[in-house]
Amino acid sequence: MMAVDPVDDCTFWYTQEYYGSTSSAGWQTRIGSFIFNTCGKTDIFLPLIARNFPLPPPVLVNNGDFESGPTVWTVFSQKGWPLIQNTGFPGSVSPRSGSWAVWLGGDDEIAYIEQQVTVPVGMPYLAYWHWIASQDACGFDIAFVRVNGSTVNQYDLCTSQDTGGWVKRVVDLSAFQGQSVTLQIRVETNSSLNSNLFVDDVAFQSSPTAPENARSGRVGEDASAPKPEELLR
Repeated sequence: MMAVDPVDDCTFWYTQEYYGSTSSAGWQTRIGSFIFNTCGKTDIFLPLIARNFPLPPPVLVNNGDFESGPTVWTVFSQKGWPLIQNTGFPGSVSPRSGSWAVWLGGDDEIAYIEQQVTVPVGMPYLAYWHWIASQDACGFDIAFVRVNGSTVNQYDLCTSQDTGGWVKRVVDLSAFQGQSVTLQIRVETNSSLNSNLFVDDVAFQSSPTAPENARSGRVGEDASAPKPEELLR
């Protein structure tokens, strides 16, 4: 006789009466059981739900929007010009946010802003907004991002690179995650033609493409106003 155990609905029980050919004890009973390996296991398929979780917002460095004025940052201008400003911007240039921004460059100039920062773990991408306005050819006036005195990123300031407004630039500082470093944004120009780099809203973000609300590139532009690259300091 074979039956399924009602307790687990998996175990098969088998009983059989028999007698041995050399036994004088009469009938004997043998009981056995077995179970399939897959019994009791049910494959459950759940629907796959994909959700897009928003990336964390950028984290400004200390006075990264410059709204505290010329504080926190160490500034240097070879010609002694003010760098963190709230007035006197050329042409159609105005700060991307708030009332303050940085103006680096001019003719025959070395200028930079720098401060000690900790590159956040999980948010190692330096992001800042810049506006390039130049009259020069490429290869002569250069912008740099430096960490602890070493260049990690550089690019030309020249007419073909003019942005015509605020553009976001992102630099990967993953190699410095969790470290306290000296961060510097620097411009070096020669004496031939005028090149300018305006900087605002310096922050760290989690990816090269983390979103951030953008303001219009040419804020309050006056079509009749001189272009910023046409105006010298």
